[in-house]
Amino acid sequence: KVPKTTTESGQELTGCAPISRYFAEQSAKGKDIWGKTPQDRAEIQQWLEYRALHLDEVVPMQEAVHEILQELNCYMGDRTYFVGNGLTVADIFMYYSLHSYFASLTFRDKERYHHLSRWLALVQHQEGLRQSLPLVTFSKTPLYRVLN
Repeated sequence: KVPKTTTESGQELTGCAPISRYFAEQSAKGKDIWGKTPQDRAEIQQWLEYRALHLDEVVPMQEAVHEILQELNCYMGDRTYFVGNGLTVADIFMYYSLHSYFASLTFRDKERYHHLSRWLALVQHQEGLRQSLPLVTFSKTPLYRVLN
């Protein structure tokens, strides 16, 4: 189901990205969520496309999921957020796309994707972000040693 909303002027907007952009621009605080620079905005758009092409079409626990998670884990190795130094729309959309995958992973698998797990643990605690989604739990004590 495609999300829809109506603006104050009566125009109907459809789709997650246009709606989130509209609401972000209504708030001075929300403007940075779409990036501070043209490069940030381009990278955010890149992650939105990545999500649509690679995550929205994959059934959880297919082999492709593990390849995608490994790729994203490597990307997040030296980053706190997907783009820039703060939470952006890229993080929000990636969080909602990855939540169901992470919720179904074992603790051992979550440790295999430790960079991505760190990011998800951080993002899911952002105020108001998780909404009704259950909290993804992560083991505090390493139970397994992951060998490559």
